[in-house]
Amino acid sequence: LLAAVAGACATIVLLEVLFFRLLTIFSGHFEALSVISVAVLGTAAGGLAGWRAGRRNTLAPLVVAALLLPAALLVAVGATVAGDIPPLPLAAIVALPFACCGTLVTAILTRLRSHVVYAMDLLGAAAGALLVGPLLGHLREEGIVLALCAVGWLLAASLLAGEPLRPRRRPLLIAILIGAALFAGLAEANRHGGWLNVIRVKVQRQYPEAEVIVSRSSFVGRYDVLRRSPTHRSLTAYENGRTIDTIRRRPPEGYRIDPRIPHNLIDDPSVLIIGLSGDGVTKTARAISSDVHGVEINPVVVRAQRGVLREYNGGSYEGIEVSVLDARSFLRQSNRRYDIITLMNAHSALGGARGRGPATEYLHTLEAFRDYLDHLSDRGVIIVEEPMPEPASEPPVWKQVLTMRRALLDRGAEDPAAHLFVFQWKTRRNNYAQILLKKTPFTQAEVGAVETWLSEVDDLERIEHRRGRRLGPIDARTTVLHTPRRQLPTLVSRVARGEVDPSLRAAYNLVEVTDDRPFLFDVDSTHATARRHYGTTLALALLVAGGVLLLRRRAPERLALGGLLALVALTGLGYLMIETVLIQRFEIFLGSPTLTFATVLGALLFFSGLGSLLSAALGQRGLILALVGLLVALGLAIESVPSLLEACSNLPGWGRVTLTVALIAPLGVVLGVPFPYLMRLAAHRLSASAVALLFVANAAASAAGVPLAIIVGMRWGFDRVLGLTLLLYAGVALSVWLAGGTRRPRVLLGAGALLAALLLVPWAPAAGTASPAGAPAGSWEVYGLDIGHSEFRESRVLAGGRHS
Repeated sequence: LLAAVAGACATIVLLEVLFFRLLTIFSGHFEALSVISVAVLGTAAGGLAGWRAGRRNTLAPLVVAALLLPAALLVAVGATVAGDIPPLPLAAIVALPFACCGTLVTAILTRLRSHVVYAMDLLGAAAGALLVGPLLGHLREEGIVLALCAVGWLLAASLLAGEPLRPRRRPLLIAILIGAALFAGLAEANRHGGWLNVIRVKVQRQYPEAEVIVSRSSFVGRYDVLRRSPTHRSLTAYENGRTIDTIRRRPPEGYRIDPRIPHNLIDDPSVLIIGLSGDGVTKTARAISSDVHGVEINPVVVRAQRGVLREYNGGSYEGIEVSVLDARSFLRQSNRRYDIITLMNAHSALGGARGRGPATEYLHTLEAFRDYLDHLSDRGVIIVEEPMPEPASEPPVWKQVLTMRRALLDRGAEDPAAHLFVFQWKTRRNNYAQILLKKTPFTQAEVGAVETWLSEVDDLERIEHRRGRRLGPIDARTTVLHTPRRQLPTLVSRVARGEVDPSLRAAYNLVEVTDDRPFLFDVDSTHATARRHYGTTLALALLVAGGVLLLRRRAPERLALGGLLALVALTGLGYLMIETVLIQRFEIFLGSPTLTFATVLGALLFFSGLGSLLSAALGQRGLILALVGLLVALGLAIESVPSLLEACSNLPGWGRVTLTVALIAPLGVVLGVPFPYLMRLAAHRLSASAVALLFVANAAASAAGVPLAIIVGMRWGFDRVLGLTLLLYAGVALSVWLAGGTRRPRVLLGAGALLAALLLVPWAPAAGTASPAGAPAGSWEVYGLDIGHSEFRESRVLAGGRHS
């Protein structure tokens, strides 16, 4: 039974990662976060079924739930890949496999000692966190689906083995094991044959003859390369289902005139490419430089480009010193200086411009630009590219320019606008903003060189015709948005000059992007979309919690249970909020999303499991001491840990992992104490079945924890999220102390009031949410690109593409 609990909880963690990845492939980041938050409530809904099954004292419903897990998983994946189901119905379908796992865990909670079951819950989840990276690398997302189907049937076998095996059950057990082996075999076969491929399904809707050349995955991201039709000479690369690159056999000589890197600004520059990708700007850099370095965080991209794609990419990586590492970790370990640092392919591919709202962007923060400037030569330039497919994707460009301006001011720049040159370049399908930040002010000669380069980009076809050979990969038209040479009326130029109207700053949340608030695409000061998605999750969570209370018929029991429900809901909410912040905080320190997820989540869950076992030996005083220790640990996490991580950033990889585990261990132990203690208390003072109801409430609150942490982080920063959890656990400690071990249950209702206040924080009033005066909603004019966009089509006709 304990093995079944561990397996079910490992499955829940894998399901969360799997469906989040699939949802970001077929929808936006906001939608994915919302659907997953609601789907996790399936664990709580399944817990109600488990509560019923536990009262019947039979294993049959549990075995049925385990056997239904593969079918529920396949249906949920099919609905996700279909891509045309509204978010709420889709979340209900995705919740089905979570419900199967919740049924198992809750029913077993009523049978065994709750603190032991909860410890196995956490240890199983820790194992799931450790397995995510290896499984993605070995099986890809489709293989994990099949492997989890096998796990579901193995859970059923484990449950059958929990009782003396009757003769009539032996054929069933043998059939279950055969089914598990079949699914495991299919997962391994798909790794080699690739007969299941979700990216091919997506691409073939537009290109029916698309052929998969490469399909690999890691925790960093999914990487697929396809030939769209048999007649295509080039290949198209997809990251998480979105186009990021075109791979050609063309040599570097055909990439010299490129709107992404100037060829005439610096003679033979030393170039660092952050986000190496495939072709990307590798050949462009090689065309103008003999000293090119590249950093790529996703190892599957580098392996594919150096391996199977070598015959297609014209040796794009030849002569480039490649590091497979997070860019900021690379810069911490390097003393080199570069003439050009480019972030061409460093923008996230999660969900496109609209869907990137809640995605963290640690390569675009103020602290990151300080690192870039430290590694820039005196004549050097930083180049940032951002896609602008629609009006809503332009304000983040202002925010990026604002952040760059602050980095220059911090370095003592007298006139940051003189260090910046901004333009847009547009193709038939795409539109990009290009920002050049020079360490020293642009001279008149350098401005002239940039303008000459842009003129060549505009006239590329004529220049190629005159010289009789290919000189550039992109047919584009450019428009200057800011130049140090003269004042332009665009909003980009106004931001660069520091002339931002306060109402516009407030309306579009124009603040510097920092490591504490790393949300470049958070330009909605009302956070209407985020609050709507969070509100849906919260309403459903409250519905589940209300159902739990209605299951207790007598008023005194309902009052006592209500107070305990509020306390365990607070612990579930706080745990997920802390987990979210820790993963964000340590990602910069550890330098790898895979390593961060496995180390932080694995360590936190493992030591919380030990804390759960420890809770059995604690009384009320021990619980309060554990909560005080938790408050101290949270205070240190806010005040001291960031500076400690900064001081230890040059440690070797194993040293950073060791320090991370050492810092998380005490926090994990004390975090693991309150919930199992309260479950044991409920079993003693109410009934064994009440334990399952507390688990349901905890799971329901946990579903709201991540979106709540993200919204608070977007509005006030991750430090405030930790401050909020400190308040939360202080309220838990005070409630337990005043209630005297729940002998006075009415006191616990104060915990309910605290819970309500915390859940409503996203609706707290915020200053400066007014819309820009006189701006018609939904038009380019709202965003001020009166030169760059609203007049762009006319400028191409009237001025041959040059309009400034």
